[in-house]
Amino acid sequence: MISEKNYERMATEVLEIINLYPKDTKEKIPKRLIAELEKHRLPNLNVKLNKNKKVYEQDICDESLVFIYMIYRDYIAGPKEKAYFDNILNQFDEEIRMQYNLDNLFKIKEEKK
Repeated sequence: MISEKNYERMATEVLEIINLYPKDTKEKIPKRLIAELEKHRLPNLNVKLNKNKKVYEQDICDESLVFIYMIYRDYIAGPKEKAYFDNILNQFDEEIRMQYNLDNLFKIKEEKK
């Protein structure tokens, strides 16, 4: 769960990233979402972004990265990109399920003995 302080930081960072988008890309993001982020932003937080770096290379919190991904996936990406992202998430989910599967956890412990 995200704390209120991190939520405010995330809202501020996400808005700064969105401001770097071209106008046609910004217009794909619902105004209601932008308004919600604006409502929770920290006006005194100075976010320094480098236009020459990718989003994941920026000095921003993990919550901001996840939120930007969700915005991109839900509102900006085309059908092929959405399918690509869904495939990556499904692979990740499957790896996590296998890693934390109770049957596998007990097998690993038994093998170590």
